[in-house]
Amino acid sequence: MDGVDETVANAYSAAIGHLSAAGALVEDVRLAPLERLAEINRFSFASVEAYAWHRPLLQAHANQYDPPIRPACRVCTYGS
Repeated sequence: MDGVDETVANAYSAAIGHLSAAGALVEDVRLAPLERLAEINRFSFASVEAYAWHRPLLQAHANQYDPPIRPACRVCTYGS
């Protein structure tokens, strides 16, 4: 689970542990199509809608957006 928040990773590991302890067979699998999900969903409905909402706010207050978040809010500039 690359790039997952530590809290989420710990909760996930605990849940997997509970499932295993209860007798569930748990295996790691890689689903190749999901590895491209971020790229595929780059212009998803949600991201286009988010850009529509944030566009006027970015124009007026871009400096108030967290620097790592700003590019994510603008990702649909090219999709709109």
